[in-house]
Amino acid sequence: MSDPISLSHRERKKIATKERIYLEALSLFRQKGFAATTVEEIVGAAAVAKGTFFNYFPTKEAVLNYLGERQARATSVEIRATLMDPTRRLRQKLGCMLGILASNIESERDLMRVAVFEVMKVPDALAGDPYRAIFKSGVIELLAQGQRQGEMRPALDPALVGAALAGVYFQQVFEWCAAPAPYPLGERLEQMLDLLWHGIEPDE
Repeated sequence: MSDPISLSHRERKKIATKERIYLEALSLFRQKGFAATTVEEIVGAAAVAKGTFFNYFPTKEAVLNYLGERQARATSVEIRATLMDPTRRLRQKLGCMLGILASNIESERDLMRVAVFEVMKVPDALAGDPYRAIFKSGVIELLAQGQRQGEMRPALDPALVGAALAGVYFQQVFEWCAAPAPYPLGERLEQMLDLLWHGIEPDE
C-alpha cells in the first residue's frame, strides 16, 4: 500500500511540474506568439523532457484550454458570490456576472484571442469549453432563482432564456476577439443585456 505522505509529495511535485510547463508556455506565447512557439522551446524553458510535456498537455493547444480552465475556476468563486448576494435583484446579478467574465477575459486579450480562434477550429471542443459551462449553468440557476422571486415572467423557460443569453455572450466575445483594436467588452455586454432585458420597443 502506498505511503500517504509519499503520495502527497508526488502529487505536489506533479502539480508543480504542470504549473511550470504552463507558465513557461504562456511566457513564450506572449513573447513569440502562439503559432511561432514550439513544444521543443516550451520543454527547454521548463527544463522537462518532451514526454513529460505530453503527459500533462497532449497538444500545444491544450495549454490554452488549461488557461481557460484556470480562469473559469477563478471566476466561478466570484460568480457564486454574486448568485448568493441577497441585496441584488436578477438584472443586477446578470450584469455583475457578465462584468466578472469580461474583466477576466480582457486581462489576457492576446492569449484569449488565440484560445477562442483555436476552439473555433474544433467544433467538438465548444461543448467542453469551461467558460461556456460556467456561464450557462450559472445563468440558468440565476434565472430560475429570479423567476421564483417574481423577477422574471413565469411562462418563460430559464433554460431557453439562458441559451439565448449564452448565444449573445459568446457571439460578443468572438466579435471582441476579432476586432482589430480592443474596446471595453464589459460595456458592450451590458448594452446587449439591456437589449435583451428591455427589448427593442421604444419606451411609452
